[in-house]
Amino acid sequence: MRTGGPGTAAGRPLTRTGQVAQAVRKLVAEGTWPPGYRIQVGELARDHGLHAETVRLALRALVAERILTAAPRQGFWVRDPTQDDGDPPDAQQRFTRAMRRAIADGTYPPGTVLPSQGALCRLFGSNRNAVSRGMRSLRAEGLVEIQSGVGTRVIGEAPPARPPSPPYDADRPPLSKRRAVADAVRRAIADGTLTPGSRLPQADLGQRYGASLSTVGRAMADLRAEGLVEGCEGQGVWVAGGACPAPSGGPSGDRPVTAVPSGGGDGDRVARLLQDRIVSGAYPPGRRLVLADLAREHGVTAHAARRALTLLRAAGLVDRYRRRGTFVRDLPLPGGQRS
Repeated sequence: MRTGGPGTAAGRPLTRTGQVAQAVRKLVAEGTWPPGYRIQVGELARDHGLHAETVRLALRALVAERILTAAPRQGFWVRDPTQDDGDPPDAQQRFTRAMRRAIADGTYPPGTVLPSQGALCRLFGSNRNAVSRGMRSLRAEGLVEIQSGVGTRVIGEAPPARPPSPPYDADRPPLSKRRAVADAVRRAIADGTLTPGSRLPQADLGQRYGASLSTVGRAMADLRAEGLVEGCEGQGVWVAGGACPAPSGGPSGDRPVTAVPSGGGDGDRVARLLQDRIVSGAYPPGRRLVLADLAREHGVTAHAARRALTLLRAAGLVDRYRRRGTFVRDLPLPGGQRS
């Protein structure tokens, strides 16, 4: 006997399709996705770590429940319960509703001259015909007027379509998990919870916000673009403003440091130059040595640069970490101290 709500089965966990459907139901019920909102299948698939076709199956089930509407080659929309037929809004309706919301929330307050039709097409993802017909509808409603030589000006205020959404909290996921993760890190940096040089636990962030590691990675990329965090080679992501720590726990342990053997090849020559820089401190502990950069800097082949790194590793001057690269070691000094 079926006891749960739509998309649930008694005594059985939800399938992936059921999980997507349940998440969409919640977003629609709490008003995060208002009537007429067009659902981005690709973004929804990325947020849940699923294939797009799996998401479409869930959305088709919601169409059958009359929560969503769909149209061939157009996509899925949140159904407007005031429309008995449940047909998805056409391009003109989508543009007109979006403009009403923009006027109501103050994006375009009274007295504002609206952008050109071409700019509105780009802003709202519509076409010129839909924008033109939509502007005529808004003019008939007394929201805008057309002034010769000036353009289209907002003259009225549209009633708010729905009350504003409450701020994000842990019990109410936002529209995008990627944005939720990025916003949480921004707040933690702003209030001092995360200080410069703090490492960001990406796995914990993904678990806390129900996001996949790829979604968390995209959020970190957004924060790197803003200069809030930086990636340390082979060591994850850290809050900007602090130095990346040198790798620890490497495979070399406390093996002794020896001199690079003499040789006449290009690789031997580069190895001796790098040895001098490491010993003198010009290359500090934790510095990553990139094979391609070494070959380019010293004008040698990749094979010669690889031999130089091999000689340095044999001499105990560098450590190589799997999938991370080669780093300068923290060299032991006389008395057991470290450099």
